[in-house]
Amino acid sequence: MNPFPLKPTAEQRRILDAGARIVKINARAGTGKTATLAMIARAHPDEKILYLVFNNRNRQEARGKFPANVDVHTIHSFALSASGGKYDGFESLRPSRFLKHFGARKEVLATLTQMFLVYFLNSPHPRLEDATGPFKAYLPEELQALLERDKGRIVEVAREATTAWYKEKKNCPHDFYLKLAHRDGKFQGKLARYDRVLVDEGQDLSPIMIDALSGYRGRIVLVGDTHQQIYGFRYAEDAMRRFPHDELYDLTLSFRFGPRIAGFTKRFIRHGKDDGGFVIRGDRGKASRVCVYDSLDTLALKDDTAVLCRTNFALFKNAMDLLARRKEFRFERDISAELYRTLDVYWLQVGERERIRDELIRSFEDVEGLTDYAEALEDYQLTKMVEIVDTYEPDFPDIVYELLRLCRDRGEGREGSVTLSTIHASKGQEYDNVVLDDDAIANLEVSEGFSRQPEEINVAYVGITRAKKTLYVPAGIQSLFDEAWRYYAMGIPDVRVGRGAGARIAGGPAAGGGVERRRKKAAGARKKRKK
Repeated sequence: MNPFPLKPTAEQRRILDAGARIVKINARAGTGKTATLAMIARAHPDEKILYLVFNNRNRQEARGKFPANVDVHTIHSFALSASGGKYDGFESLRPSRFLKHFGARKEVLATLTQMFLVYFLNSPHPRLEDATGPFKAYLPEELQALLERDKGRIVEVAREATTAWYKEKKNCPHDFYLKLAHRDGKFQGKLARYDRVLVDEGQDLSPIMIDALSGYRGRIVLVGDTHQQIYGFRYAEDAMRRFPHDELYDLTLSFRFGPRIAGFTKRFIRHGKDDGGFVIRGDRGKASRVCVYDSLDTLALKDDTAVLCRTNFALFKNAMDLLARRKEFRFERDISAELYRTLDVYWLQVGERERIRDELIRSFEDVEGLTDYAEALEDYQLTKMVEIVDTYEPDFPDIVYELLRLCRDRGEGREGSVTLSTIHASKGQEYDNVVLDDDAIANLEVSEGFSRQPEEINVAYVGITRAKKTLYVPAGIQSLFDEAWRYYAMGIPDVRVGRGAGARIAGGPAAGGGVERRRKKAAGARKKRKK
């Protein structure tokens, strides 16, 4: 049975008629990129096709949606099969593995070694020494100086690790067999067996994948959305900009939401990134709305609502709030690892280091040292964990145990309840109602001497476009960007707590005076900030 029974749209038809070797598709959120790729596969039943997806969840979802002439893989599952599947007992690459190799500032140097190895394994550079220069460009100034000073030792320690992985063929990170498959030509050799390669999430490809595709001589369909590039911290690159193409197409009609959410999204990107050509259209057959809220406690959260956060701190804060309100909720993904690390920070804070599980955290004498480390590495997640402990210490450790229980019972008996998630974890998902936490826009204000980071806009864009019916955005969004945006945003209706359990939407024609008052109030606040 065809899981995509709809007739192709005009945009999809143009893509299906494309005859070029390298086709690039800019697919906006919810525009049916998977359906389009499945249509391409069905249009070429005599070809052997490889479909490369971002993660295992995408791989499982794709199976059954594509015809028998298509093999579906993640880049790592494809590399493992290309290498003959000789590796087992995989481990995450953690800084704690390298602590014993360093003396002074061992935590920072161990982490720098781990970061360097992650970069090297995902790069096409054949030798460790070749990768130090390009890697340096990703580091803040202080760490650049440290890398330059200790480069020889860092490369030596990294080589010891890769040599051990090669000899033992176990206890290695997944990126290691990817590196070997690329170095030995096995990845490219297996790629050459296919007539056509379909590549998803082209805005977040590893450099090693881009290099492998560059040598492939079959047909390539690269699909992605530059504005959804949110994995720069993993050294991912935007192939939608970097990779050459013969023909370029757009998918702009979103089947996920209606014109209201589409209109908001279009303006958000145009004003936030100065991209006047950005287009996304909503399905006219679907009702959708956007409204502003002041704080989460003004919202009577409906079932099938997702609260999407930029940071784990906001995720924790919202979990605490929902527990206090006795509101059923679930986590989009298992956050046990983050909770255990936060608990370790608490044990360090109260001087019970023997209870700490994480070797890196246990290596510090006190939280002050941990904080200095986090600031030097610009490890904002760890900084937020310290902030969580500082803010909620009276509730520790019991609150963590309660949240761990919720992780274990994830989803059981909570169907249709509120979902808590970081925006990164929500990518690829959709929800009837989305509340964008105010921490998602916290880094979008531009202060003097600093420019807005495009990836922060992208993160907010991903969160915004998870909504199908109702999108709730924080009031702070009305003071962002330029005057034209602010004038538009002040016209977005706001949420007010009504009598009874529900929240009502204010605004519309009857609320014109309120909108004008909000515009004047925001203008006054901006003048104060300038002073």
